[in-house]
Amino acid sequence: GPSWATGKLGNALSFDGVDDQVRVSNATILSNLTNVTVSSWVNVRSGGGAGTGNGRIFAKGSSGSSRFTLLVGADNNSAQFHAGYSGGSGCWKTPTNSLPRNSWHQVVVSYVHNNPANTPIIYIDGVAQTVTTVCTPSGTATADDLTFYIGSRGTDNTKVFDGLIDQVRVYNRIL
Repeated sequence: GPSWATGKLGNALSFDGVDDQVRVSNATILSNLTNVTVSSWVNVRSGGGAGTGNGRIFAKGSSGSSRFTLLVGADNNSAQFHAGYSGGSGCWKTPTNSLPRNSWHQVVVSYVHNNPANTPIIYIDGVAQTVTTVCTPSGTATADDLTFYIGSRGTDNTKVFDGLIDQVRVYNRIL
């Protein structure tokens, strides 16, 4: 599992990008949120994913089905947010180089998860980012009673995070 390290605010968890994760079971208070704001301090070492990239900062759900996911973008130096819908997930990405490696950055995402036409607002270090739609959502919001994972996308131990994660927070409102 992850190890403790010096964080942005006190201690953080250090993830190795190979097989580390934190599993928050029975997180029913996080289930089926419509208005959601997620935030975390991250210090990205690489794209993660055991060398394949797309390391998950956190995911509400596992590899096949997620309500929402925050990850390192495919270019390995941006943030990407996914929201689950019945006809296909929505995926939005910040600009390349918006999440530089080897330094601390606060990433915050606010999203209303009740309409596939909604676009998240992604902040990095307090600055709202211009987001690009990578995949267009369709259908109805994915219902969930799924586990909340930090540092991976769940049980298959793929798409794991490489770096430090501190101060993960999930709010049931738009901040």
